[in-house]
Amino acid sequence: MPKRIFVSYSSRDEALRKELDTHLALLKREGVVETWTFREIEAGDDWRSRIDAQMESADIILLLVSADFIASDYCWNVEMKRALQRHREGDALVVPIMLRECDWTSAPFAGIQALPTGAKPVANWRPKDKAWTNVVEGLRRLASANVASSGHEEPLPMQAETVAQRARRLASDSAVRKAREEKIRNQGHAAYRNELLRLFQQLDALTNEIASDPEGIRVESGHDQEYSIVRLRPLSDKVYPLTLHCYRSYSGYEVEEQSVVARLLFGGMVLPQERNMVYPDQPKEHVKREYKFRLSAAGQWQWLDPQAGTLIGSDDLANALINELLQLYDDAESGKTKLPSFW
Repeated sequence: MPKRIFVSYSSRDEALRKELDTHLALLKREGVVETWTFREIEAGDDWRSRIDAQMESADIILLLVSADFIASDYCWNVEMKRALQRHREGDALVVPIMLRECDWTSAPFAGIQALPTGAKPVANWRPKDKAWTNVVEGLRRLASANVASSGHEEPLPMQAETVAQRARRLASDSAVRKAREEKIRNQGHAAYRNELLRLFQQLDALTNEIASDPEGIRVESGHDQEYSIVRLRPLSDKVYPLTLHCYRSYSGYEVEEQSVVARLLFGGMVLPQERNMVYPDQPKEHVKREYKFRLSAAGQWQWLDPQAGTLIGSDDLANALINELLQLYDDAESGKTKLPSFW
């Protein structure tokens, strides 16, 4: 019966996850392993229940480690914690797979021998196929339960915790939670205002960079403390003006209940600095997303991407939103996106 492998990873590492899956093809064909990732969740499924059920039934749990994995609240706080609990209880084997360079030496899984050999990140191997071959060889030995005298370094399970070790770990976890709560309480609201302003300012900076090209598209922006507008004027009569509208949103007093909402709109909106100006038509919404404000496991204030489920900084979010606005323009002018009717 094949060993069931659960793969925990950040969606930002999708390309590397697919490479691993390709290299596992022979093990799958031989019936040695079968793998599962959240990509197999279908529309209408209760995604949280599906993930929980697959993790609980897994024989081997792979942690695909990168900075994005560590920054992902769901990977870190849910999947990794439950995986290590099952590992300590002897119900499953956890194997960290080092994808890219990052600071992981103090992570809770640091006591488990990682793959590839020497915990050298896959991205650092040339060619990468050597790294994946090394990983698959290690997984074959684990899955086949044939670790006799192969002469290779074996991934070793973490030793069972003693009572004293567990007490120290719980005390350490408690101290980390306390420090996090104090940082949120003492710095959170100011950090939210600062990051919101940083996001708005970066949107302005990117807009100015685009507008400085005399042969480029015509784009304008402005912001105040509450919202930001980026307005893109069409180069042809095929497309209406397009607008990126970002604004602060509150769903409660707590810091992590604050967010920024981003909307892509067909139609123009008045910039904060403009006076006595109106647009003849009400803009029509194309996309609307809410990015929750979060304190990452690494202690950074970031925004939770609702699509990827990972955290993203203000500068990167601004870049992503401007790129999405430009993509919408391209899709609209080329006919890939149908324009709404204002009449």
